[in-house]
Amino acid sequence: MRTLKVVFGVLLMTAAATAADGTVSRVLVGSGRQVGSVKVEPMPANAVPQHMNLQGYLTDGSGNPIDGSKSMRFDIYRGGGSVWNETQNVDVDNGLFAVVMGSTTPIPYSVFEPGTTCELELTVEGQALSPRVEITSVGHAYRSVKSDTAVYAQAAPPGGAAGGDLSGTYPNPAVDGLQGNPVSGTAPGSGEVLKWSGSAWAPSPDLTGGDNAWTRSGGDSVLYTINRLGLAKGGAGSALYGNNRFTHVNLGIACTTGTSGQNYSYVTIGGGYGNSGHYNYATVGGGTGNSASSAYNTIPGGNHNYTAGAASTVGGGINDSATGDYAIVAGGEHGRATANYSTVGGGSDNVASGSYSVVSGGNDNVAGGLYSGVLGGAFDTVMGGYSAAFGRSSYIYASDTAIVFFDTLTHGVLRINLDGRQNGAPFSNSPIFVGTSAHNGNRAHLTAGGVWTDGSLKGGRSLTSAPVDAGQLLARVKSLEVMRLTNAENGEAHITPTADDFYSTFKCGTPRVDGTVEGSSGGIAAIDVAGVSLAAVQELMRQLEAQQEKIADLEARVAQLEQQ
Repeated sequence: MRTLKVVFGVLLMTAAATAADGTVSRVLVGSGRQVGSVKVEPMPANAVPQHMNLQGYLTDGSGNPIDGSKSMRFDIYRGGGSVWNETQNVDVDNGLFAVVMGSTTPIPYSVFEPGTTCELELTVEGQALSPRVEITSVGHAYRSVKSDTAVYAQAAPPGGAAGGDLSGTYPNPAVDGLQGNPVSGTAPGSGEVLKWSGSAWAPSPDLTGGDNAWTRSGGDSVLYTINRLGLAKGGAGSALYGNNRFTHVNLGIACTTGTSGQNYSYVTIGGGYGNSGHYNYATVGGGTGNSASSAYNTIPGGNHNYTAGAASTVGGGINDSATGDYAIVAGGEHGRATANYSTVGGGSDNVASGSYSVVSGGNDNVAGGLYSGVLGGAFDTVMGGYSAAFGRSSYIYASDTAIVFFDTLTHGVLRINLDGRQNGAPFSNSPIFVGTSAHNGNRAHLTAGGVWTDGSLKGGRSLTSAPVDAGQLLARVKSLEVMRLTNAENGEAHITPTADDFYSTFKCGTPRVDGTVEGSSGGIAAIDVAGVSLAAVQELMRQLEAQQEKIADLEARVAQLEQQ
């Protein structure tokens, strides 16, 4: 192979023309001859081109210029090794050629490192030409050293005196403020954050638990807090007390969970204003001014309700209180369940003060005995154990065991005494006592021995009396049909006149008021049967006495006749 030579740096004036497809053609100025063309990809407007122009003069070993298209490889060496290369087919015209290195493989910026020497080696048709040629700078490129120095300046540590919110000197100044406001010199403790005290930024406990992060598992699933967090409405003026406040929920306004100086857990306020839960597992759902003050207390809502017994509940209402253990006030106004296991169902101003006592409703009722109850009504009081009342102004003494119904003032009463005692009342040995006047039972009662006694006090309780015609009554008894009556459904049988016959014969009992037929109320009172029987017996005795007198008179006459 012939020896080739190349001369670089020959001062040739070339002009470049760029075609629409990006091809750059170079023409030797003054000759009109094209000395090379290559397609170069366009670069962004603000980027440093990764291309270098190269012109040369190629001859053989005898100095004769070379012509034609030649394969040329360009290598840039640094420190003895090639750091870049590419191969192009280059047109050589009478020894002259021009090429844009990097048009095929862009030259990396890292090739030219500061403080290093780069050399160019040309290989033509597989023959490496020597020596390599050093790549040097052009005059104005010396200014680029300043931009290179700027990179190092950016990475250099700061120095000098600090200012603004910083004090001391760089590189280790101290933070004295935030936005012109002073920062306390006290080091924060575990779990504390910086808070504005009104005059300085200072360490303070993180009431939100120091963590606002949440995680979710899966798609439509559950939202979890990363740490154990209490929950409170911000800016509401509420307080969460104790080291266990991370178990609290306080969503009200001006509400309190826990007790100052204590570490109670799982206290919940769902909303409302001025509510408080002061003990473990206490819950207030809402309302205003409600206070759950003992363990496992519950107040769903209402106004100024109060619980203090263990596991006690006020369901709602106004000014209700459950202070006994396991006591309940379901609602109403001013209801009080003060004994253990006592209950007030509702109403107004009712009190359950006996253990296991119940007031279902009404107003101003009191159940004060053990297992006592007021079913409703007004102003009823049950102080006896295992006793109950319903009506108005009924009263059962502490020594009594009774059931009292209806109004003791004007509309009568039905009283059932379990042991036949009635403290201070008439008929004290009456297990059953009915009524207070002729309008409502006339004090009929069952005696302690089990005998029903009708009320028939002469001249009292609106009763009037009148004599009966005993002779006429005896005649009517003779005409009264007495029969055996049998109940076809249960076989019960009695010997008795019918109620209709009895009423039509003697005109006693309660008349029907149906406007059509005169008759009885459908029953026969035992007192009427007894009264008719007594009157008939009295008439028979009168007749017998008259007969005896007549017999005695006749016997006297016979005796006189026998003496004659």
